[in-house]
Amino acid sequence: IFTQSIPAGNEITGDTLIQLIITDGAGNMDTCEFTIVINDTMAPEITTVPENDTIEVDADCEISVPDYTGDYAAIDNCDDPVITQLPLAGTEIADSAGTSQEILIIATDDSGNADTVSFELLIEDNIAPTITCPADITVSANADCEADVSVPVPTVSDNCDSDPAITNDRTAGEDASGIYPVGTTTVVFTVEDNFGNTDTCSVNITVQDTTAPVFVECPPEMDTLLAGEDCIVEVPDYESLTEYGDNCSDSTENVIFTQSIPAGNEITGDTL
Repeated sequence: IFTQSIPAGNEITGDTLIQLIITDGAGNMDTCEFTIVINDTMAPEITTVPENDTIEVDADCEISVPDYTGDYAAIDNCDDPVITQLPLAGTEIADSAGTSQEILIIATDDSGNADTVSFELLIEDNIAPTITCPADITVSANADCEADVSVPVPTVSDNCDSDPAITNDRTAGEDASGIYPVGTTTVVFTVEDNFGNTDTCSVNITVQDTTAPVFVECPPEMDTLLAGEDCIVEVPDYESLTEYGDNCSDSTENVIFTQSIPAGNEITGDTL
């Protein structure tokens, strides 16, 4: 009689010891045994459909790769496959803004069979650069009622861009120096990194008219007037006898003329 420890047709799921037994009519027997080794060559299957992801760099223009293994599932014919990823979660990647990093998701069974899917981790920089404007500037106007002002370039910095662009709304470049009129001009500076992030600051340029108007021609130092009755003289209007100008006025309309004793007042003696 021939028998085997696990009858033919039965299913096994792992390496299994098989014992064969032969017995004659007198009850004598002999045995032999061997091990069936199951060779699993079927790869597991990742069932989750991969999708691209987006991540933002930090203040040092770096990212730390997230852990995506928990987002994926896989099936296998023999066991529960282990899911890993490359690069590993926590891997630091520097200076990669504006690029993408391929992420591999790998499902491996106990026999070393593997399935792999991948997606792109898009790396963005959404942190604005910083800009610090110089202090407000106040200067005096020249004889042409304007001033040639030197404006320091603002100080800028950015997490990813070592040389972000500086512009201003007066000259369009980074240098706002130039001729400024009397009054206050507000100059707005803008800094932009190479990913389109911006910041602004402003500086007030004040040009003051500190030059006094000037008499070009004055009445004579002594003006002799004939006294009338009671020795009284009426003070004339001397504005018509003078000529004056100002560096910030094209005419005398914006210059106020006064005289110490208004025209029409009466005086009775020599008077300054």
